[in-house]
Amino acid sequence: MRFSLNKIVILFSITVAFGTSNSFAQKNQNAHENQFEFSHPIFTESISPDSKIRLNYVNTKVADSLSSHGFDLEMEYAPVRTFSIHLDIPYTVLKSKSASTLSHLEDIELALKFANFAFAKHKVLFGYGVSFGLPTGSALKGIGSDHIFSINPFLNGGVMWRRWEWTAYFTFDIPTNQQPQEDLQTGLESRLTALYHLDARWEFLLEAGNSTEIGHRTTMEKNYDIAEGIKFRPNREKPWILALGVRQPLGQNSEFKFQGMFSLFYHFED
Repeated sequence: MRFSLNKIVILFSITVAFGTSNSFAQKNQNAHENQFEFSHPIFTESISPDSKIRLNYVNTKVADSLSSHGFDLEMEYAPVRTFSIHLDIPYTVLKSKSASTLSHLEDIELALKFANFAFAKHKVLFGYGVSFGLPTGSALKGIGSDHIFSINPFLNGGVMWRRWEWTAYFTFDIPTNQQPQEDLQTGLESRLTALYHLDARWEFLLEAGNSTEIGHRTTMEKNYDIAEGIKFRPNREKPWILALGVRQPLGQNSEFKFQGMFSLFYHFED
């Protein structure tokens, strides 16, 4: 089961059309409740639907002899404040001390994100949605998958208080289309974020995460991590934002040993 880029573009276009047609009817719904928006964390997805382009460079030390260099393009479109469509196109380069360098497109992700502004006057936002992992990777190179189609429903929420933003994000990872010899388990990823606005240009973040297998195995694999980061707006009148973050494992972590990320955001006006 392979997905060509043409099929992905077609799927994305159909989804945009569907989301737009179903969401424009809400444009006149309580505009005063939709005037607040949560900032985007660095390693965690934002809970607020938004229209933006984001470019990422991710340097990951997977093991002592293996490192990963990721180049990521994210595009998100929000036809209304309560709904957005998100497309993530990652490309990975694996460098090993004992083997040749490998590179390939990772699994492309397409997400539908919804937000509920019922408690907006209390500066509280709840959200939900689903993302789909498309098998555009290469199992042979160990970069993504060329057959696993993942379905990832998620729930999130956040609260603002003075200069603080606190958010929680919970995502289920359900792998499908496995081959007979594979036994991939359903996973649950939980991420918490605390963000502080120092002023109109600087933001400081602390993020913590946990990924846990919740399948039928007796021994479940659990990984914990913590991340620190800063965000900077060079010109407060312009929509460009720079971000830099580092992420470290807590305890025994089988996913990585160290990770650094640099991001460039461009937010479109509503």
